[in-house]
Amino acid sequence: MAYLIDTHVFLWMARYPEKLSERARGIVLRPERVLLLLSSASVHELAIKIASGKLAVPYSLPDIAKALDVSIDAFDGLAANQYIADQAVQHKDPFDRAIAAHAKRLAVPLISADSAFACFPDLQVIW
Repeated sequence: MAYLIDTHVFLWMARYPEKLSERARGIVLRPERVLLLLSSASVHELAIKIASGKLAVPYSLPDIAKALDVSIDAFDGLAANQYIADQAVQHKDPFDRAIAAHAKRLAVPLISADSAFACFPDLQVIW
C-alpha cells in the first residue's frame, strides 16, 4: 500500500515521531510498509520556509527523504487538474490544496494531523 504524507508528517518523522498519532506511527515506522510518498509540492513548501529562515534543517531535503525511506513524487499535470477540480473547496492554503489534489490523483490515503483536510471530498485521510 502507498501513502502520501503531509509536510509536517515528514518533519515529525525526522525529528519528533512521538507527535504522530498512534495510527500514523504504526504506518510510517513499520518496516513492512510498502511505499511512503512526499509530494514535490511539500518539498516546494519546505524550500520556501528554509529560504525565508522560518525553518532550519541540518541536511538536504533529498537526504532526509532517503534516510526516512520516503520517495518524492512529482506534482504533475493530472494532479494540477485535480487541484482545479477542487476549486470550490473552502480551503485557502495552496500547499494543502496541492497535497490533497496529489493524494486524490494518486488514489492513496493522505497521512496528516491537519483536520482542515476534512473539507476535501473523496480524500481518505489517516489522522
